[in-house]
Amino acid sequence: MKLLYLLGVLCLSQLTSALYVKDVLQCPTLAPRDYIPLDATDVRVDDIKVVGTLGDSIATAFGLKGYEKKLFEKGTFREYRSMSFLQGGDKRAVTIPNLFKHFTPDVVGGSMKDRKISLCYGNRLCPVSYKYYPAVDNLNAAQSGALSIQLDSELDYLIPAMKNDPNIDYENDWKLINVLVGEPRLFGRMVDLAVERIMEEVPNAIVNLIAIFKVSQALEITPNMSYCNPFDNKIVIGDYECPCAKTKKGRQVMDKSAEDFNDELLRVYMKYRSIQRLGFGVRFSYTMPDFSSWPIYALSNFDCFHPGLIGHAYLAKITWNSLFTSYQDVSEQYKWNEFPGIYCPTEDDRIVI
Repeated sequence: MKLLYLLGVLCLSQLTSALYVKDVLQCPTLAPRDYIPLDATDVRVDDIKVVGTLGDSIATAFGLKGYEKKLFEKGTFREYRSMSFLQGGDKRAVTIPNLFKHFTPDVVGGSMKDRKISLCYGNRLCPVSYKYYPAVDNLNAAQSGALSIQLDSELDYLIPAMKNDPNIDYENDWKLINVLVGEPRLFGRMVDLAVERIMEEVPNAIVNLIAIFKVSQALEITPNMSYCNPFDNKIVIGDYECPCAKTKKGRQVMDKSAEDFNDELLRVYMKYRSIQRLGFGVRFSYTMPDFSSWPIYALSNFDCFHPGLIGHAYLAKITWNSLFTSYQDVSEQYKWNEFPGIYCPTEDDRIVI
């Protein structure tokens, strides 16, 4: 009896550990269903056929590769969209579209190339002429420097891009649309309007509202590090991108703003969650990385503010895992883990909304 008990415990532990793997290719695929779900609460990962993103420079993967010798060398001021944790399509990168691809090989949306930055800030500095490069961006509508007021113009690109893609059945394919952007003015109102527009114009869509990161934590671990100073400790780019983070008081203000942003996101989530409508769902992804626990090499040495390649891979994994849990189940920030496990969804798992 004791032997049988031990064998049972061993089998159970192996089953439990098998749910989290280092490589998504280790996950068993799911047996396809013979119907398309009507209700967002019944959507599995293999039902998602399209992934799109609205956001700012973190979503565009600006500066992901940093620089090697000189700040103004070729490749520094670029958006490495193909490796963005939310929207990258480079098969070598760990990204949300690539994780979906294991379960839905024909998933559409991942960015396959990289490009020069197209800076967008407010309504005054957001040139239309070079804002998007469809062959590169695909369904990544994010813009470096974008504020929440830009969400509507980002949808002006994303919605027609989905409608005109011959690989997308716009009326029937289920779509996951990530939203990661934050700034103080009119934040909640702009996100609310964006979610409402998606609900009204995009059939079979789940909006994934991603909590704003406390990036001030990253700035606390980087002072006086040569890794972060491209001009021999004379100029730190992050000081100019976010001057408010130079003081402890400024970082406290940043953290309070992030908390306020996330309260607004939660309010928007609760509002639309209460709306019962077939073909639409919204979720709140409370993936809060503890940047103070990150190794310096997980950040881009361009500014030690934006995530680097390893940082993007980490964010992809914890964001993926959050798809199967409620925000209420997250009680603290995610500490850095060199090899965070990737959750393998089962046929009984649904994307939590």
